[in-house]
Formats: sequence, C-alpha cells, structure tokens
Amino acid sequence: MREFDVCIIGSGPAGAGAAKSLTGSGLKTVILEKQRLPRYKMCSGMLFPEAQQIIRDHFGRIPEEILSDPKEFNGIRVYPTKETPLDSPTEIPMPSRLFSKLPDLAGCLLNVSRGGLDSWLCAQSDANVLDGCRLLDMSLDNGHVQVRFERDGETLEIKSRFLVGADGGQSRVRRVFLSDPSKPIMQIPAYEEHYIGEVDLDVENWFYAFLDPELSQGFASFHKKDNRLITVSGALQGNSAKAYLNRFRAHLESVHGLRAEECVHSYGIVLTDMCFRGDFRLGRENILLCGEAAGFMRFFTEGITTALITGRKVGESILESMKTGRQPLEIYARAVAREMDFIMEQHKQYSEIQSAGDSLFV
Repeated sequence: MREFDVCIIGSGPAGAGAAKSLTGSGLKTVILEKQRLPRYKMCSGMLFPEAQQIIRDHFGRIPEEILSDPKEFNGIRVYPTKETPLDSPTEIPMPSRLFSKLPDLAGCLLNVSRGGLDSWLCAQSDANVLDGCRLLDMSLDNGHVQVRFERDGETLEIKSRFLVGADGGQSRVRRVFLSDPSKPIMQIPAYEEHYIGEVDLDVENWFYAFLDPELSQGFASFHKKDNRLITVSGALQGNSAKAYLNRFRAHLESVHGLRAEECVHSYGIVLTDMCFRGDFRLGRENILLCGEAAGFMRFFTEGITTALITGRKVGESILESMKTGRQPLEIYARAVAREMDFIMEQHKQYSEIQSAGDSLFV
C-alpha cells in the first residue's frame, strides 16, 4: 500500500487546480485518472476570460500547441428562438458581466483542446499522475481514506489523509460518500456530433447558442474546432438527447445552410441538475469535492472557470486545515460561498432569459 497526503480523483481543471495549489507545500499528492492521458473530453473547450486569467496567474502562459483553429472567438451569438431573423442574433462579446463579476477582465473566448489543456494543467503541479485507473472501492478507516484501483492489470491500494473528488458530474466519490436518497439528482444527457462540411454562419469568429426548446431542453450549440463543425444538444432525464440533436441538425441544414459531408465523431455525456437547484455537495470530514462533482457549473454549462476556482480552494483549505487544526470542510464551505451565490444568480437569470426572450442579454 502506498501512502499519500492527498489523493485527487480526476485530472480535469478541478483536479489540476487542487494539485497546483498544493505544489511546493511538501505534501505528497497523487492524481488518479480513469482514462489514458491525454484523453478526449466532451466539452466546447471555450476558455472564458476569467479562466484565462486564473491560468495565467497560477499555471503560466497557455501553450500555443493546445489551441485549436480558430484560436479565439469574439464571443457568443445567441438565437433565442427558431424565428429569430438570421441577421439578428443577440451578440454577447467577451468579456461579459454575464459570465464574471471580476473587474478589468480582457480577452476573447480561447478555443482549446480539452485533452491538451487538462494534461498541461496537471503537468504544472508536482503531483504524481496515474492514468488508466479503474476504481474498485473507497473507504474511510481511522481518519484516513483508502482507495483501491486497478491499473495495467494490477490491483493497487492507496492510503491518504485527504481525498479530493474532482471526477465530474457522475462522481464516484460523491456516490460513495455523499449519496442522499432524500435529494435525488436528475440526469441530463447531452449528445454531440462532429461534421466535415460547411455552414452559412461566421464560425471563424463566433460561438453559437440556440435557445429554442424544440432544439434542446437547455440550449444547443454550434462551433468550429480545427476542421470540424460541432453540434451539441441535450435533454432532460427520460428524453433522448440524440433526438433533439437530430432536430437541431435539421434546423441548421434548412435555415443556416449546414452542408455536412460526413459525421466523423459522436459522443454522449450525462450532466446533472445540481447547479440549477443549488444542491452543492462539498464533502464530509477529510473528503472534499470540487468542480462538477460538487455541483459547480456556471451559466451556459460553463464548467472550466468554476472548476479552476473550486479546485484551488480545495487545496488551500487543506493547507489551512493542517496549519490551524480547523475542519477542512468548514474552511472550504466559506471559501466557495461566493462562487455558489454567483452560480445561483446566473441560473436564475438564465431562467428569466428563457422566459423573456433575448431582452435580458442587452
């Protein structure tokens, strides 16, 4: 059995943020990742200005090799309904106060490869990174957490003082240690397809969002990444995200001139409704959750910024707990209170936007 001070489950921005904040502290840290790195992650890969600032401040300059083509977008063009005139989408240029309250932000949306971004972020910490890990079980034993997993056909076990769940919306850590039958979590499937083709939208300069409920039970999106045109749609639990995407694709073909020569990739994920209900599950004892695992997801399902913020707060809370003897969960809850309030304010505003059309964007 190998012993660590901190075991982080998940190598996304939340896990990397936690690992980076512990770098140089002398704590022995390990990141366990289910997939082999770099791995594909269904995500737009849009870095909003606040996320860019966090990365510059705490990780360094974003390397050119993880940027996609086009490298940046001016912002988001929104079609509130299918009837919105083609030449009259609502434009949300970046930076926008809808997505951050920080003053003096600058920059556009950066278009990055999520696999490249996540691997690079983790590499900026001094954590040991073990990929290709299949979790078998986790348990609390005399104040320590034991994690048993399989890697390369071998069963391994880790003992750590702290466990960080940064393993996404379907978090295994949350299900094992923070399951609450009285608060069922709704599953929200999302589906994407990548096309080789052309479209009569300005995909070199803008990311597109479509709010009509016939196209998605949330919002549908369309953007370019390298030589691919990417469509995404979603549905509520019990409905078919793929069916909504098919309707979205038909709309793009008939109204926006999508000419898809070939579908080269398709993928699905399942989100949760935790952020919309304010169901933030931060942890218990020496187990802390961050990012989507804890329910953090910003406006327009933007998860990278809040993952970086809450991951860093987890690491800082662990360090303060060790220094002061206070409970890490108490420290962490206070540290992320502002982020929780901001997310709830954003989602309330989004609900109003869906009801009022595009007037609230102006």
